Amino acid sequence: VATIAAIVYTPMLLMIFGLMEGQRRGVIVGISVAVFMGVTATFGALRPEMSEVALNDPRLGTLIAVLIGLYVFIQNAWSAQQTLLEERGVEAALLQARVNTDDLTGMLNRRGVDIAVTGWLTRRSPFGVLILKIDAVADTKDNDSTDDGDELSVKRVSRLIDEAIRDSDLSGRWAYDEFLVLCRDEDPKRILGFGNRLRAIIEEETASTSIPLTVSVGVSLFPLFEHFDETVERVTTALQEAQAAGKNCVKAQWRTGVAL
Repeated sequence: VATIAAIVYTPMLLMIFGLMEGQRRGVIVGISVAVFMGVTATFGALRPEMSEVALNDPRLGTLIAVLIGLYVFIQNAWSAQQTLLEERGVEAALLQARVNTDDLTGMLNRRGVDIAVTGWLTRRSPFGVLILKIDAVADTKDNDSTDDGDELSVKRVSRLIDEAIRDSDLSGRWAYDEFLVLCRDEDPKRILGFGNRLRAIIEEETASTSIPLTVSVGVSLFPLFEHFDETVERVTTALQEAQAAGKNCVKAQWRTGVAL
């Protein structure tokens, strides 16, 4: 009975040990256990009382050793394959993170935002859309700009946005000096208030610094069954209105029929 139990439970213990200790050490211990069990089973089979349970065949020890040794090698091959898959998965995740992350700010870049928006759209729930544009950065700047002052401004605003939004919200770098924010609000008044809060935080937090910053903000609501680009067009129009009104303010554009 003990021998049969060992055949059943030993592979399980070897698998656990192999996962805990690593492949090489797990194989060494597994083979050692296989040899030890084979030798003890061989000598155990020679005992007179083993004939009563039909386990008095000395070849049983060799069989046990071979089976457990074979199991160890199969386990090692499986473990190596799983390790390779895990490493490939980590490499893919890191590559995807690099591709979808803005180098300057650490936020999602335009590609990352597009992917995240797709996830938000599948939830079939309205949400607020905001675009913030830094007033101090020249409109002629593009993603290849190396101006230290402008880059510092972009990094500071991105940090303030990340600190101000909730865990349920999403932010990303939309253009060189523009940021897109999605918020889990369906009430237009709350979305407008959220935009004003972000604008005020950026103005207040940078007022006493060497480079005071302000932002113009355009907001709108993404309703169900509308193409996201249409919402972005409304937000962009609202942003242009905010800049035309003297900057450092929030303007909204709502779809026809939205009640305030």
